[in-house]
Amino acid sequence: MPSLRPILFAATMGATWATAIACMAYGIGVLKLPVSIIAPLTNSNALVAVIVGAAAFAEWRNLNLSLVALGTVLICAGATVISFSR
Repeated sequence: MPSLRPILFAATMGATWATAIACMAYGIGVLKLPVSIIAPLTNSNALVAVIVGAAAFAEWRNLNLSLVALGTVLICAGATVISFSR
């Protein structure tokens, strides 16, 4: 029998995914952004995965936080550069 916690987690993940897809559709449909800009920006979801993994699964104990910080800065810098490319 499923418990409430996994159901809420699944519902939250589904709502997050739906919001991301809606934002991408808005960018392509309304803002007329090319896929070559939107696709790399969606790859910044790695930041969300690191944050959720570190917080929910206590993976922060095994992470090299300086490398995580460096990766975060590089992903944010790349997303910023790509967003200005239009």
